[in-house]
Amino acid sequence: MVEANAMGPKQFHELVMAFRATEYATSNGHPAYKAFGKFLARLPAEDESVVLGCVPLDEREMVCEADPETFHFTNHYRN
Repeated sequence: MVEANAMGPKQFHELVMAFRATEYATSNGHPAYKAFGKFLARLPAEDESVVLGCVPLDEREMVCEADPETFHFTNHYRN
């Protein structure tokens, strides 16, 4: 298993594409990954983070509070 902080875009692509019914597509004009036709993740060009679309709001709040240096979200995704 590759450590998350050691994973580059190629390794991330390989990991995500290993999930069933995942495809490389676009979301809002950006390269993204979809699973079963729904947004799953994307790698923003502006930094080295990962945008995940499948985390319930209550879980998102919990992980952001538990480890704010690792987990965060931008105002765009606040609501």
